[in-house]
Amino acid sequence: MRSHAVRRLLLVCASCALAVFARADEPRPDPLLARAQAIAALLVEEPQVDASVFGEAFLAALPPKRIASLARDFHKKGGKVVSLRPLRRDGSWSGRFELLLEKKRALVVTLSVSPTEPHQVAGLWFAGPQEVCADAAELAQAAAALPGRTALYAARLDAPAGDASSKPDSAPLCAVEADVPLAVGSAFKLWILGALADDVAEGRRTPADISTLRREWASAPSGRMQEWPAGAPVTLHTLATAMISESDNTATDHLLRLLGRGRVEAMLAPMGVAAPERNLPLLSTAEMFRIKCGGDAGPAWEELDLAGRRARLLAWEAAPMSWKDFDVARLSKPTRIETVEWHASARDLARGLDWLRRRTEAGPAAPLREVLAVNPGLPGVAARFAWCGYKGGSEPGVLALAFLLRDEAGGWWSIVAIQNDPTKNLDESKLHALAESAARLATRR
Repeated sequence: MRSHAVRRLLLVCASCALAVFARADEPRPDPLLARAQAIAALLVEEPQVDASVFGEAFLAALPPKRIASLARDFHKKGGKVVSLRPLRRDGSWSGRFELLLEKKRALVVTLSVSPTEPHQVAGLWFAGPQEVCADAAELAQAAAALPGRTALYAARLDAPAGDASSKPDSAPLCAVEADVPLAVGSAFKLWILGALADDVAEGRRTPADISTLRREWASAPSGRMQEWPAGAPVTLHTLATAMISESDNTATDHLLRLLGRGRVEAMLAPMGVAAPERNLPLLSTAEMFRIKCGGDAGPAWEELDLAGRRARLLAWEAAPMSWKDFDVARLSKPTRIETVEWHASARDLARGLDWLRRRTEAGPAAPLREVLAVNPGLPGVAARFAWCGYKGGSEPGVLALAFLLRDEAGGWWSIVAIQNDPTKNLDESKLHALAESAARLATRR
């Protein structure tokens, strides 16, 4: 009797222990994913916001009525959510998700939740929605449908580490008009960054070297340094950061002068520009303004040969013109973008980004790679990658987007999109959507 009772008790205890272990082995709910699913469920025609999903501080900044209004607007533009896909985790409590909407649009959501129960939403940010392309063929069709001329190049950069040559993927994800030289605006500043990186890597300069701002080297905006006092001390790293992240024209022209025009011109071929002669002499931004905004006295720039152009630039150095005298109103529409500009193909810029990646892999030039990541360009692209470097270029009739990207697995990519229209201004959102679609296909690959 007693022995039977003991055996029965042992069996009950063993069953309880197995139940405990079984429960321990069951996957625990992911609070971040659960909140992402709750956000996705809000994208309906008449959203019902459950305030308990959101933290008090969040609701103070974005009340339920405003959340419902945003969700309703996203639904109107893209329809309901048909799939939710995690893009990347920034830890246990924050990450990025893609919501694919029924009208072939994608919405990237950056979400953070409280680390303590009940894990309420603490931060929420949306990028998009943008039109999406199902494959490379749709991407090419979308590029061909844009006004003017559009080039698109998206490729993995997989050459061995330590190889300084520029060899993007021979089988790119997408290549549309990829070898056609087009106006790229301020994307030419990548070549100046390359010359600086090369000098630093070879020990001729350091990023901490100090120069002073000179009034005669000031250019018209974009940027802020044209308003800084003459004689202000700046490091080469500061100039490079302003040049790339804010497209500061005065910082650009200072670096071009300090490095030397010939030095930067010599970098075009090594950095992958197939037709470097199109950019000779390499104009500063102030010289570009001077030509296009009324300072092009005598024969037109296009009528001069290379020697004549260099002679004119030397004369201008002896008699600099203040940027305040440039009639920038002339640039309200496309102005001589086929003849007075900086020109490169989409594949050229991809090769240049790949060259920069290799040259800044390690050593004294490594800090200059991070200059590219200060301004990631398009949130809808940056959200899909672990690291995003960017340089753009724009003026009326010209738009260039150049990305250097590292995915979650450590693979490197370049996405370059360029659009030119010499007759009318561009709707920049169309090229932005094209670049974001290319990024989506790259990460899905």
